[in-house]
Amino acid sequence: MFSKVLAALSACACLASAGQAASIDIDIYGSGKLQDFQERFGEELENGSFVGEDFENLGADQGEGVVDNHLTTKAGIFSQLGGFGSGGTVRQLGLTSSSKLALRDNKVYGRQNTWPEGGNWFLDSNDTYGFVWKITEAHVGGAFDKLIFALTDGSDGGAYLRIELDDADNTTREQRETGKGKLGDGNITFVSVDFGRAVSAATVTIGNFTSNANDANWKRNEGVGIDGAYVNVVPLPPSLAFLLASVGAFGFARRRKP
Repeated sequence: MFSKVLAALSACACLASAGQAASIDIDIYGSGKLQDFQERFGEELENGSFVGEDFENLGADQGEGVVDNHLTTKAGIFSQLGGFGSGGTVRQLGLTSSSKLALRDNKVYGRQNTWPEGGNWFLDSNDTYGFVWKITEAHVGGAFDKLIFALTDGSDGGAYLRIELDDADNTTREQRETGKGKLGDGNITFVSVDFGRAVSAATVTIGNFTSNANDANWKRNEGVGIDGAYVNVVPLPPSLAFLLASVGAFGFARRRKP
């Protein structure tokens, strides 16, 4: 009985919020604008119920170097998109090639910690194609409606950085467009993803391409860093929270009935 009621409530919540499209917004800061970025990021965090990952504890625990290809964090699971990196980023770790992401400390070829202020650690693509970030409500403690994060040093070389959601509309945003030139070395991009409704799961792909055409090939050895990965968890409406509590109490009472 209790599970049926929960299923019905979930279905009602989904139907009530359906029909709104997701959006991806970016705001690019120059390499000398880290403080400006951090002020903006802090303000955003204060205006929501965000939970997330700054990679500081993970870095301190695991140390600098490659990580398992399903890195579990407080903001979900990060995996590499594909490809074997073999550029200077990989060689700096004493490797000739690698198909794994890497935790890095301090600056690495224009990538750096962006959050928290005074922090050191971030997650690096390690010259692979990029990242796949998967989030579920089990990871963050509830349904969510928004993501914010920082990317560093993207689209400054020969690659086009693309951010894509695995949603009904295949929502995609290019970090730069054809004909507008490359971004500066060490740029910082504030990324905001608004789903327009509460969702229980999402996948974000952050990948390097040879161009911004739909049939572009993946590009490796164009590093990008990600930091401050935060998820806005949607609190239950008071009426729904009360109803769930009432159903729970009803189920407990039935179990105690002789």
